[in-house]
Amino acid sequence: MLHVRLVVMSLALALLTPLSALRIGLAANVARRGAPAAAQLRTAAEPLAVEPLKLVRLLNSVYGAEQMLLFRRVGDDEEESKLLPTLLAFDQASALESELGGGGEAGGLFASLAGVDLGLAGKLLARTDFFEAAAERRMGPLEVAQKARGARGVADAMAKHLASCGLEPRSVALGTAAEEQERAAVGMRDMGAQTPAAPSSVRLTAQLPATLLCEAGGARQVFVPLGGAADAVMLARLSAGSGTVLPLLVSSALWDVRAVAPERLPETTVEQNCTFEGCPA
Repeated sequence: MLHVRLVVMSLALALLTPLSALRIGLAANVARRGAPAAAQLRTAAEPLAVEPLKLVRLLNSVYGAEQMLLFRRVGDDEEESKLLPTLLAFDQASALESELGGGGEAGGLFASLAGVDLGLAGKLLARTDFFEAAAERRMGPLEVAQKARGARGVADAMAKHLASCGLEPRSVALGTAAEEQERAAVGMRDMGAQTPAAPSSVRLTAQLPATLLCEAGGARQVFVPLGGAADAVMLARLSAGSGTVLPLLVSSALWDVRAVAPERLPETTVEQNCTFEGCPA
């Protein structure tokens, strides 16, 4: 009888030991996963406010982009702050440069048709996704082009469309999780040439995405994708001109990955450097 009890106790211990180890392993795994999740929530809840500093033209194009937009954190000292650079596609750079006074619309015999600025209409057609997302319906090319009638520029046309859709802009989020995970980076590296003044490593975000957060009816939130960071800046400048603030926000993770010291930026052509008070002649 004693022998039988010893056998039963041995079997019980053999079964309990793996189960205990399994519980300990699961608890450790949950703890490991919980820490990054909590940190990620804290990061998402603490966005950084940024402001545009300047629009510059690159000496050497990167991935076909010739212009770069620079942001700094709100409140940072200009001489000591890091900068968040992003490349701009041609349509984004052209629209922003025009609104800053650094470029004009193409003139000519057919510059306008039936009171519609054709140059502006073309820029608005390139932003069809924005107009459709704000209206929450499909829009034909002619309907989008008509938004140029009576508009002073791209930002003015976009703002008027938002108002006609009953949307009130609240903030703009720059970047996505893809940028935070370094999936959309362009690497520029010094391959060992004797060029001490050149940056050893600069990462430029190609087409930093921008999403406009709006309120509809004071309650419902509507997320409207913008064409890029330049659109966000144009809307923010327009809002500032009317006495309201449209915050531009980035996550702490994106800032930590992308922000660099000014001396690490690629070389630019100073004569075409545009600050946000205007562009030098």
